[in-house]
Amino acid sequence: MAIAVAQGADLVIVLLDREQQSDLPGKLAADVETALATHCGAGTRVRVVYKDRLFENWLVADMDSLSAQPKRFAVTAARRRKVEPNKADAVDGLLLMKEMAIGKDYDKVADAERVCRKLDVRRAAMHSRSLRHFLHVLEVSAYAAGCKRAVAP
Repeated sequence: MAIAVAQGADLVIVLLDREQQSDLPGKLAADVETALATHCGAGTRVRVVYKDRLFENWLVADMDSLSAQPKRFAVTAARRRKVEPNKADAVDGLLLMKEMAIGKDYDKVADAERVCRKLDVRRAAMHSRSLRHFLHVLEVSAYAAGCKRAVAP
């Protein structure tokens, strides 16, 4: 953060996984924002986004990106129903990725890169409110008014 501020950043965004924390993401974010703001100085805005729960929840939010790789991921109608519509934040994304991996075990780095090459952020945002919130904080115009409702791709 100090490097970003020194180079003139007027907005610092910190993205964290909520993982097993039980407090609401908004409360967690507000607490961290308050703590970090003292270190950035008055001219820099600090925004903290807690995503629900793990990064894999955003990967499974676009099941089409997984089904486009049938030799690596087994996407079934039942697995798709766990995520769609708008339920990606409620599933165990890591477990679901492990269940869908074909051949070798799910690799958090290599498989995430593989999925992200095909992932459509607009499609994923349809099924993940935490991703929509992140897009709102990034000031993506489609989510300028808020993140409760998905915007059609």
